[in-house]
Amino acid sequence: MEHEARKAQLREAQQRLADKRRADGLFKLSVWVTQEQAERVRELLVMDRRQVDPPAALVSDPEI
Repeated sequence: MEHEARKAQLREAQQRLADKRRADGLFKLSVWVTQEQAERVRELLVMDRRQVDPPAALVSDPEI
């Protein structure tokens, strides 16, 4: 039982760390891009994948 409790605590700690890293990454991203660039990235990410591969569009887009 104690082993299972430790595993659960470890999973929770790992999730908190992952959430913090994700939040830090989003903050850093928000600092480095303009509002227009962020909107363009958002547009490309929601594009229909049948029309264009979003990661390729992100790399080739001159506005970003």
